[in-house]
Amino acid sequence: MEEFKLSAEQICFFDTFGFIKFPGLFNDRIDRIIEEYENVWSERGQRGYTGAMHMQDRTKRSTICPFADQNEYLCTLLDDPRVVGIASALCGEDFNYIGGDGNLMSTDGNWHSDGYESDRIKMIKLGFYLDPLTHNTGALRVIPGSHRCGDKFAEDVHEATALDISRPKVYPKWNITPQDIPCQVIDNTPGDLIVFNVNVKHVSLGGSTRRRMFVLGITARFPEDRVEELQDMLAFDGRFLNDHTIGEKMIRGASPQRMRHLQQIVDNDFKRKVVAEECRRKLAEAQAGAK
Repeated sequence: MEEFKLSAEQICFFDTFGFIKFPGLFNDRIDRIIEEYENVWSERGQRGYTGAMHMQDRTKRSTICPFADQNEYLCTLLDDPRVVGIASALCGEDFNYIGGDGNLMSTDGNWHSDGYESDRIKMIKLGFYLDPLTHNTGALRVIPGSHRCGDKFAEDVHEATALDISRPKVYPKWNITPQDIPCQVIDNTPGDLIVFNVNVKHVSLGGSTRRRMFVLGITARFPEDRVEELQDMLAFDGRFLNDHTIGEKMIRGASPQRMRHLQQIVDNDFKRKVVAEECRRKLAEAQAGAK
């Protein structure tokens, strides 16, 4: 497959609004992607495990993290010229792959960022949504420009939506429902790719109780004077109860070109195991206390 590049206009759109959609970009691979996605869940007994917020309530959302790393075919997405081209254009040719979660969404979400930091090393997610989704059936919604930390608009949105992460029926600062917040609804057909800055406010509302999606997480390379920040970021996701950010299959099948995007993460992932062990201990104690 030929090298894939973004236009200057596409890069400008992403930087301005915090997201971009590539309609039908993966039409040639989507049937196999869906097949292997289902295989991962079948191997996990359709459960997966969840982040700390919903550890005891899998009716809201089930998550496997890392996800693509569980399946040799899905690992090859990191070799696809389209993924490499998009990641290189937005995060630099020496970008890092930082894993990514797979989800079965069961209920409405709440407006949020996947982190909101002004000094963040640039981080994006490449989202594969595996069901047809519209305004009424759970399509991703984003607030364009809300990723621009320090901008008054973005700060006002962050302040208003950060007040309550418990899926409020009304946001008191504006006295409107989550459904009525002005936003861009990104309708989806399987085969589309949706890319967004992790700072951007987004949500999924409505839809079925088994909405399928997974993401590939990408960052710019961390300079040497900020690797401790990288270590702490990777350790934080030990709450997903696994010891490593990148799965064994992703590394085992890696070409030198793929390893270029894995090595900085592999070299700085040593704190995560400690956090994962502590989370497993607390979970075991909670389960024992519930008996």
